[in-house]
Amino acid sequence: MGAGIFNTSASAARANMRARSGATAFTHDLAARAGKAALLHKSLDVTRKPRRESRDVAGKPPATPIMVWLDVTGSMSQIPSLLIQDLNKLMRLIVDGKVVTDPQICFAAIGDATSDRVPVQVGEFEADDKLAEAHLANIFLEGAGGGQNRESYEMALWFAGNQVDTDAFEKRGEKGFLFLIGDEAPYGKVRRDLVKTYLGVPIQKDVSLKEAVAQASRKFHVFVIRPGGTSNYADPNVQRAWTSVLPAERVIKQENWQDIVPLMAGMISVMSGESLDDIRPGFAVRPFGNHADPWFPAQRLWPTVRHRPCGDGGGAPGHPDVPTAQRLVIKSRIELETSFLSARA
Repeated sequence: MGAGIFNTSASAARANMRARSGATAFTHDLAARAGKAALLHKSLDVTRKPRRESRDVAGKPPATPIMVWLDVTGSMSQIPSLLIQDLNKLMRLIVDGKVVTDPQICFAAIGDATSDRVPVQVGEFEADDKLAEAHLANIFLEGAGGGQNRESYEMALWFAGNQVDTDAFEKRGEKGFLFLIGDEAPYGKVRRDLVKTYLGVPIQKDVSLKEAVAQASRKFHVFVIRPGGTSNYADPNVQRAWTSVLPAERVIKQENWQDIVPLMAGMISVMSGESLDDIRPGFAVRPFGNHADPWFPAQRLWPTVRHRPCGDGGGAPGHPDVPTAQRLVIKSRIELETSFLSARA
């Protein structure tokens, strides 16, 4: 996986066409609810293919793996259906902004393995716009969950740490990026029976949440984003559950869902060595509304990474031209807010 290119113009054109026609991007979800398709699309079924790969492609720069796990349970309210329509814009921000080399993105959905019918859905790492969007289109938005303020996020972390192979880690010792977007706490352990049932992998014993986080963190910079407008956004127990296993700056409460995509792009930029001072100023003045600054959580990360100076064409190899990235990220952020306000009008 990872061949092809991400054509941001073509992706934007398809999104605009869907918006004008009122067509849904989630064709599989629509078919499954009508009884015309199985709930779990075979392309997202990890029991059929238990591993996922991000590999370097001949003739392209080294690959950068990015995983985005989205909680699609009922406590997330309408956030999954709203946010998932903007996830393809994440690649537009990263590709057009030249934030990292050859980004390959894997979209996945997580639920509650103790109660849901389709608790785990995992796409492939793709650098092609049509293929990446196809995986999004195949996600079933189950909207269930167990009702106990916990979801099976620990299984997502275990999968990333054990069932994902990347050339970034294996060849260069570099980490990719993992974003888990959800409003609840994880379970305290990865149950071996659930791993066998839903991930198709036999393991000898249960794995603690702490160990699952450590395994994922060997290969990825791990972030948890807790969106507002969800059932457990304000629950301090959920925040404590996450900060007990991850650094506090990696567990982010983001009140406005429309800020999540640019926030992820900002996190990737910062962890790749960009100075936040170079990419943040354009967001200080809000042309639409008075939302919280989406870059503030990323600002807390800056002291933890080493600055690699870049400039107009003078940046280090593999790192973006900051003014170009700044202009494109600001432009995309304005597009997101304009789209959001138009949808509410």
